[in-house]
Amino acid sequence: QAYGQEAGKQMSWFTGTFGLPPYADLTVVETDEGAPNGYAAPGLIFLSPRGIGKQPNSRLLANQISRQWWEEQVSPATRNSLWLTNGLAAYSELLWTEHASGAGAMDTQVRDLMVESLTVDNVPIIQSARLDDYSPELWALTGSKGAAVLHMLRHVVGDDKFFQILKAYSKETVWKSVTTDDFRKVAEAASGQDLDYFFTQWIESSGA
Repeated sequence: QAYGQEAGKQMSWFTGTFGLPPYADLTVVETDEGAPNGYAAPGLIFLSPRGIGKQPNSRLLANQISRQWWEEQVSPATRNSLWLTNGLAAYSELLWTEHASGAGAMDTQVRDLMVESLTVDNVPIIQSARLDDYSPELWALTGSKGAAVLHMLRHVVGDDKFFQILKAYSKETVWKSVTTDDFRKVAEAASGQDLDYFFTQWIESSGA
C-alpha cells in the first residue's frame, strides 16, 4: 500500500512535469531475490525484494517510473545516446527529491552524483557504446554524468525553459528513437538559445 501511494504521487507529478505518460495504468511487480533492484517495461515496473526494503525507496521508484517517459515513450537510437534514457531517469530522481523534500536534499544528491560522474573521464558521453553493457562505467557515464549535464543545462537556460524542454522533448519525440542531436534541437527551440557549444563541451568531449 505504501508503494502504491508513493507511485501514485510520483505518476501524478511526473505527468504534470513531463506530459501524458504512454500508458494510463502502471503495474508494480515484485520479483525474486537476485533480480535487478528495478526494471521498467511498458506499463510495468519490476522491483526486487532488496530494492523494495522496509520503507518505499523513493529514488528507485522515481528512476523506474520516469522511464515510462524516457525509455518506453521515447528511446535512444543507439547505445551512444543511452544518456537520454539513463541520464534523464537519474535526473528525475533528483527532481522528485527536490519536489518532495526541498532543494537542500536535492543538493546533497547532486554532490554524490557529480562525484560518481567523475569516475569516467576518458570517454565522451556520445561514445558510450565503447563501454560494456551493464558495467559500472557505463552507468557512471550515461546515468550520473548524463544527469550532471542536465543539471548544468538547467542552470544555463533557467528553470522555466528547462521544464519546457522536458515537456517538449516528451511530446515531440513520442514513439521515436532519438539521438543527442534530436534532443539538442528540442532544447534550442524551447530555450531560444544556441546550445551547440554546450553539447560540444559536455557530450562530445571527455574530461570534466
